[in-house]
Amino acid sequence: MKEKPIPGQPLTTKEKSRMCLYERMSYYQDQEKDQAFNPSNSVLLVRVSFKNIRRFSKVFEQPFDTAGFDLIQQTATYLLNTFKAKYAHVGVGEITLVLHGTEKTPLDYGGKKQKLVSAITSAAASHFSLKLANSNDIDDLYDRGIYPTFDVTIFRVPNRTETGNALLWAERENTKKCIIAISSHLGISKDIDNKTFVERIRIIKEVHKFDWDNVDSKFKNGIYIKRKKVHLEGEEFSRYITEVQPESFTNSSIDERNKRIFI
Repeated sequence: MKEKPIPGQPLTTKEKSRMCLYERMSYYQDQEKDQAFNPSNSVLLVRVSFKNIRRFSKVFEQPFDTAGFDLIQQTATYLLNTFKAKYAHVGVGEITLVLHGTEKTPLDYGGKKQKLVSAITSAAASHFSLKLANSNDIDDLYDRGIYPTFDVTIFRVPNRTETGNALLWAERENTKKCIIAISSHLGISKDIDNKTFVERIRIIKEVHKFDWDNVDSKFKNGIYIKRKKVHLEGEEFSRYITEVQPESFTNSSIDERNKRIFI
């Protein structure tokens, strides 16, 4: 029988080697309940999920909606700048932020978890709702009191390597959501529910003739956004800008992922 890690204790090298990526990230997440983070020495992962996205099926095209993805991307950029995050993965209905608290740029609210969760949740919901209000099809939902709701989970990762792995995890989870969205659109969710995701892709392509290979990579893998400090020519002071990075983490090395996030 596989021994379980001791709650509250860092994972040993041996324990890490026995745990898959999903198990490690779930373990880190479960350790962070009712906790305050060190505001000047913490790397946090923030998962921002669009919880009631199915209620807006009449607004967004199925299985994927470019305008809807753009709204999520705009919301991610807003959160990056508002909470001084370093990096973000943007997927289908979910944003994953990297917050890096240092002495020069400490975490907001003194690193208090509950305050961070509350502030990020309200910021995501209000910004997304404001942008979505421009849609011609949204009035009926808003009149019935149906507004976008977001769920926010924050957990700490122990080092830069696991930060990169966490974003790779977010990317893989997004690919699963992409396959699930296509299955639902084709009406075959129940038929392939017990299949592996590799087998699901085969069925989607070969049996149902869905053009998986030409699905936009931003729906398959998501995209990344980096917030970085630059000094533009002709300006007296440096300022922060955001840069979209569409390249997947899948085939990148640990060092490459760390450079993209932290340098």
